[in-house]
Amino acid sequence: MSRILSARASGKAVLERRLSAELLDSVRPLIRRIVGALLPITGSLSPDDLAQVAAMAVLRAVSKYDATRGRQSFGQVAYFRARAACEQYARLHGTDVHLS
Repeated sequence: MSRILSARASGKAVLERRLSAELLDSVRPLIRRIVGALLPITGSLSPDDLAQVAAMAVLRAVSKYDATRGRQSFGQVAYFRARAACEQYARLHGTDVHLS
């Protein structure tokens, strides 16, 4: 995680993308668990859409995570942020009928 931030700070975009892809590969089981738990409330949403929302939330958590604050690991913070993002996305987009 700190390697991603240092690559971003030094302007090494290719390295940052590679490290981000490795991070997403490592949290793929976490993302699948979140998506699986939320499938009953998603309506007509695709599980792939929810997985993408969760992945973006994990990547945003990299820049927001501060190891010196609190006792939560990065995995716990990433899980919370990804689940919250998926729940919000499902609430906003999960119904087939939207009120105007």
